[in-house]
Amino acid sequence: MKVYFWDMDGVLIDSLQLDLDVVNPWLKKRFGCKAQVSKEFIASKFALAIPEFCKAILKKVGEYDDQVCTEMVKEYDQLREETVFTLCPGVRGCLEGIQAKGDAQWVVSNNMEKSIIAILEKVGLKEFFDRFLGYDSAAKIVKKPAPDIYLNAFNKAIENYPKAEKFLVFEDSEIGLQAALKAQKIFKKVPVQVIAVATGGDLFGRLKAGGADLVLPNLKFFNF
Repeated sequence: MKVYFWDMDGVLIDSLQLDLDVVNPWLKKRFGCKAQVSKEFIASKFALAIPEFCKAILKKVGEYDDQVCTEMVKEYDQLREETVFTLCPGVRGCLEGIQAKGDAQWVVSNNMEKSIIAILEKVGLKEFFDRFLGYDSAAKIVKKPAPDIYLNAFNKAIENYPKAEKFLVFEDSEIGLQAALKAQKIFKKVPVQVIAVATGGDLFGRLKAGGADLVLPNLKFFNF
């Protein structure tokens, strides 16, 4: 059997659009018209965990403060959990096909575990996954682009599926790609394939240059 590891934002759900829609209005409301960031900057930080994403935004506009960042994170987390996101192209068909083959599917995301579950339940995808792993799923996990979150997932998966023949990782950003490729080099118990899809934070050409084993425009092109 195979084990599939799915990043959530930009791979399963189109959450980049939420970032583009709400960041600048939030900054304007809080700090005035001058506190704005470009869409390119938002996209470049899209794959970071929410606390690091908010910190980067506030630092960019020169308004970083621990308390303000905490407030932004809280409001943003709540907004994400209330939003019903659009699925990225080809997601449901891909998940259904893999499930029909009897392979395992895990979510490995730069979010908290409870947020992952809440978001995927709202979009009707929760049923496809056997496990949900966030940056809080184990002690002392360093978030992506560090490999920790994937190494934790790989080690847990091999305990659950000792006869697994292959691991497949799906990412949409350079940050996620770095995490997956670093983990691929370290983990030697099972072959790991890293696949990038250009439906999130980075464009096709940038992902191709990032060293993924396979780069796809979207999941409609994935042959499971």
